[in-house]
Amino acid sequence: MRKSGSSVASDGVSNGLQYEPDAESEQIGSIISDVIDAVESESDDIDDTDVPTVGTLRSGVRFLYQNDLDWTRAINPANRQPGYLLLTGSMSFEDADNACQALGENLALAPIASLDEGLRRQLTYLSSEGFYTEGQTFWAEGGAIVFSKQQTLSFIPLDGPGSVTGDNGDEPDLPAICTQTAPLSTAELTDNSDQWQLGARSGQLSVLGFRDALSFRFGSVPYADTPRRFERSSPLSKRSGTIQAISNDAALACPQYNGGNWDEDGCLVANIATTWLPSPREQALGKGLRPVFIFIHGGGFRTGSGLDPTFAGGNMASRSDIVVITPNYRLGTLGWLALADSDKVPGNFGLGDIISLLKWVQQHAHSFGGDPHRVTVAGQSSGAQLVQLLLRSPAAKGLFHRAIVQSGRPYDRANQRQEISTAGKTQGSPVVRELGCNPDADDVLDCLRALPPARFLRGRTMSSPVVDNDLIDDAQLDLSPPGSASGFVNRVPVMQGYMRDELASLGSVPPVTALDLATALKDAGISKGNRSIVLDHPQDFKLDLLEKGAQGLAVEVATDILSISRCGQEASLHTMATNNVFPALYGYVFDSKSYQIDWDPHLVCSGSSDLAQLGYHCHSGDLFPVFATLYYWQKPYRVGDLNWIRGITDQWASFIRSANPSPSKSYLAARGYDPPAGIPWAPMRPSSQNIISLGQVQQLKALDQFASQCNVLNRPLTYISSQSR
Repeated sequence: MRKSGSSVASDGVSNGLQYEPDAESEQIGSIISDVIDAVESESDDIDDTDVPTVGTLRSGVRFLYQNDLDWTRAINPANRQPGYLLLTGSMSFEDADNACQALGENLALAPIASLDEGLRRQLTYLSSEGFYTEGQTFWAEGGAIVFSKQQTLSFIPLDGPGSVTGDNGDEPDLPAICTQTAPLSTAELTDNSDQWQLGARSGQLSVLGFRDALSFRFGSVPYADTPRRFERSSPLSKRSGTIQAISNDAALACPQYNGGNWDEDGCLVANIATTWLPSPREQALGKGLRPVFIFIHGGGFRTGSGLDPTFAGGNMASRSDIVVITPNYRLGTLGWLALADSDKVPGNFGLGDIISLLKWVQQHAHSFGGDPHRVTVAGQSSGAQLVQLLLRSPAAKGLFHRAIVQSGRPYDRANQRQEISTAGKTQGSPVVRELGCNPDADDVLDCLRALPPARFLRGRTMSSPVVDNDLIDDAQLDLSPPGSASGFVNRVPVMQGYMRDELASLGSVPPVTALDLATALKDAGISKGNRSIVLDHPQDFKLDLLEKGAQGLAVEVATDILSISRCGQEASLHTMATNNVFPALYGYVFDSKSYQIDWDPHLVCSGSSDLAQLGYHCHSGDLFPVFATLYYWQKPYRVGDLNWIRGITDQWASFIRSANPSPSKSYLAARGYDPPAGIPWAPMRPSSQNIISLGQVQQLKALDQFASQCNVLNRPLTYISSQSR
């Protein structure tokens, strides 16, 4: 049997886990082969660390884990579905063994792994994605595993007749399957010690992260150079050396209004979760790169962080084979201050940070297995508003290809952004004066930059985007038909929706004992005029003390018209669908099931017990099901939760992959997943304006579920389309 004298693998592609190359790919591969070989020959100089990287391994590394999202099983290594690491480069048996050991693992036991249904499912999926042809053979301990044309696994011994080497003893170069024993990360323990660390490569730059039971994780990866205060950011210029990205906390959150001891320097970072780290050769070929999901956190433009484990991307990446990126951006006055003299302080620094991230993703996504041509931007609450700004930002043109708006704002006149000339005077200048600086002075920037960060985190603040005539040209998104629109629009497929009871956590909630509707409406922040409308139309606002009481009706009315505004959401979706504003539009509502995060100021939202599940479906009740992050805090699955969360995560991921939230039958079959229970999610069209109700058994519902209430509150479906630009 031939033995290799090298200690690392040769990253060949003919037998590796790759697409079958066409003539053009072979030509490109030939042209770049010498360049790649030159880069790889410098691996020892670039990867100056004991931690293995795809450069030193000379192989890409893939997670193989059949993730059913059941953390109660995954938390216990003895019960967890086995996981594997797939070395995607072609190599000798000895090199495969050495590479697995370099990762702190061993070659998987071939006789046992060949019987694993989870491994068979993973290889079936990769085959369906075109990474290799059926009949592929993989090195494993004791021999090799063959994935047959019948999509079954079999074991063949290392030597002798019928073995891998055959009668003549020649050993092929093959990809290999290693064990994967890293533990599940939780709030109690996240193990990022040396034994689990691994480096990605982007040209001459190494980024060192770690793995857990679900994915490769890179914490607090810098995506922008640290800008001067009140200066727009630009993508990270570092092109060589090593970035340590093994952080597992939110220590680098941007300064914000919650009492922390914050530092501006180095806060423009993002967490990344992925299941594939391609080798330099695989990156150069560019085949099979995975969709990228960028999620922008909420917090009213004043608080929050992409490093919050609520948005931990491991489960989404693992179950759906996507790259999940959750960034920070500058907040509060430090992120949004604007002065009328835009040459001094142009505002929108937080939005500029997200655009810097999008540019960074175009440059570096492939290093983490991501496809820069399939980027979805998503956000919730104020993060959703940032997505809405990106949809009308010329500066973001071509940087993303789908958008998800979770609990954003209506596209109406009330939610228009102010011109910087106005906002700078009415909002920015008073803030600057309170800080002790003169907004009209030539040296106002010097004065502001001399202050410590803590000075900006108390007192008066400016924390809202403006029309700066640079990143944002229009006060509101132009919802006219594309042929007659005058405003700029990034026309990409859009998914948009809201929670049934947004204001049960965002607003004021009357006591459950409230009996008088007029008082309850006042306590909920409803204006005098709208209170009169409600009280004068009892047929449209039915008070059933046994069903929802005065508290429930007050929350319902507040959700109709305040802040996120259900009536405004319905009218926005109606106008977008009627005018075909986007190439595809999908609407949704969480109106029968949700799972509230640990932010429930009135203790009324759908909580973590079966009884508490009957609470309101509040603002932020969509985050746990989308990211499937109950495992991090070991929160219980209530009745019906597990299959429901699978359905939510799978539909978000399907939109990220294909711009259609309904997973295809072929995809589900290859993955071994069940379809979401209930009706498939259909797009909205001018003649068919239904939205999906994302309950345990989902249903299509008419868009105007609250039409009678919205009509008498002067917010009919047509109110936005009737407002002139």
